[in-house]
Amino acid sequence: MISAFHIELEELLLFHPEFIFSDDQLAEFQQQLISTDTTSFETKQFMQYLHGIIACYQDDYLQAHHILQMVDSTVLPKHSHYFWTIYSTVAECLFTPDNTAKLLEKLRNALPSEYFCYLLTQLVIMTHKVPEQHARSFYLNLQLLELIPSLPSSNFTAQIYYEIGYFYLMRTQNVPLAQIYLEKTLQYVDSHDLSHSPLAKLCWISLAYCASFNFDEQLTNSYYDRLLDLPYNGDIDELYYNRALLNAISVAISTKDVERQAMLWNKVHAFNTSDAQKKRSILFTLYYIKIYELISQPTLDDAKLAELQTKTAAIVPLLVPRLAATRPDIMWSSLEGQILIKQHQYSQAIAKLEYCIALSEQHQQYYSLAFAHDLLSRFYESQKQFKLALTHAEKSAKIKSDLFHEHNHYYLTSIISEFDTKNLEVQIISNRDEKDTLQQLVFKDQLTSLHNRRYLEELVSQLAHDEPLQVAMIDIDFFKRYNDFYGHLKGDQLLANFAMLLKKCLTEYDIVRYGGEEFLVIGKSQSPQLFKRALSDFQVQLSHKNYAHHGIDETARVTASIGYTYVASNEYSLITDDFFKIILEQADTALYAAKGSGRNTCMNYKDLSH
Repeated sequence: MISAFHIELEELLLFHPEFIFSDDQLAEFQQQLISTDTTSFETKQFMQYLHGIIACYQDDYLQAHHILQMVDSTVLPKHSHYFWTIYSTVAECLFTPDNTAKLLEKLRNALPSEYFCYLLTQLVIMTHKVPEQHARSFYLNLQLLELIPSLPSSNFTAQIYYEIGYFYLMRTQNVPLAQIYLEKTLQYVDSHDLSHSPLAKLCWISLAYCASFNFDEQLTNSYYDRLLDLPYNGDIDELYYNRALLNAISVAISTKDVERQAMLWNKVHAFNTSDAQKKRSILFTLYYIKIYELISQPTLDDAKLAELQTKTAAIVPLLVPRLAATRPDIMWSSLEGQILIKQHQYSQAIAKLEYCIALSEQHQQYYSLAFAHDLLSRFYESQKQFKLALTHAEKSAKIKSDLFHEHNHYYLTSIISEFDTKNLEVQIISNRDEKDTLQQLVFKDQLTSLHNRRYLEELVSQLAHDEPLQVAMIDIDFFKRYNDFYGHLKGDQLLANFAMLLKKCLTEYDIVRYGGEEFLVIGKSQSPQLFKRALSDFQVQLSHKNYAHHGIDETARVTASIGYTYVASNEYSLITDDFFKIILEQADTALYAAKGSGRNTCMNYKDLSH
């Protein structure tokens, strides 16, 4: 008979996404399994099955597949047999990704619908950990979204909703989608009187994070209040619970609720953990909140400044070990900028906050980005540099507005998709809308609504090597001078208008915002001459817009330089496997030549003397 310990370990591994298992913890689980003395064949097979799941958590998918294939799954309990199938498939998909579609097709009808959705959920989460498989993760996600409306109402389905919501929140910071699935979980919890369950507590914490991301302190506190009404009894991860307490303290600090701060600090100080890695992580967050508490005070005397310096020195060694799993470097750089302001080291503070902005943009951490712009706006206002203060305030407001509209769009889509649950056709149509919207968000540049580089990666992967291809690189001339003269807000407006004109003039081509003021145009027409004509027509239309560019002189107008190249269907044999990189380099060389010849020209790579 399978022991209670093994059943509890299975539940811990399968149904607690908030647990971020350290290598030491996983090794300890393995040691506990190895040291189990049993003669029962059934128990031995169950232990082997758990070993396979642990290998998946260690990202050793080849080993996991090998272990799971040796399990006699016929002696496993029915639900464990399903999970054995799921993790065997996950392991095989991760080390042989090209087989994914075939394996999923085979299992689609072999597994009950909720187990198949759980399989997709785990594949989405695990493929997202591998940068080269982000596109695959996205398409698996779309499959998952298509199946979710047909799932039966059950505790298992609620658990799947929570795992999806948690993934969106903690791994991709897509708060609007996270909130939809977390609220679905909460609806189930509330309607089935499960307010004392671990799932309820996890849901409240995650929704509190969503509310704080949406700058709604009142809603954040209401979720934390539900959590704090119940004593901590170890049924959810102690690290996750402790971080929730510390996040609640940061909200209380920002709202200047001293009484609530004191109550929460008492709970934190009464908390203890035996795990060294969790202690380190809790200590990092605790120092972070203490520093935040100090710099939130209007003035600091010498003693407080000394305390600030001490805690800052203590937190830095704790930062590096966490970088692989999260982005505390963004969080810490914003806090360090605030510390430097308090210490009157203004030039270093500005550099640190601008670094935070660059890092937030690079990793698409839009809430951190808005916060950093807020900090710079308040700093410049205190220095009476009102133009710069306004620039950063406007950027922050735009980010928050975009996030707000994104949330409302998804919320309305969710309502539509559930409006008539009995009508399957309506469900499928509304779900496709949600799918299309998600695809647009992933593949579109936020400022210009053009395709982004993620779309380009997907497009390149689908290009056939037997059809003609044209690629142009377009760059706005002297754009930096335009930004410096008019400000970034006007610069953004020019980029948006420029993109709109590109779409209007080049309707038959794929257009990608490649970075900054650079754009790619990709075509598959039979005629390079038609491509050249379309690019030249765009330059003519841009001149008709007559956009002033006083950053050059009072008479100057906005222009663009273009470099392009093409490959005929019979030329692919002359190009190496990394053919698109070579084509891009050719277009870039032609663009460089166009700029060197006086700008506002269109140059063909094949016309250059190499």
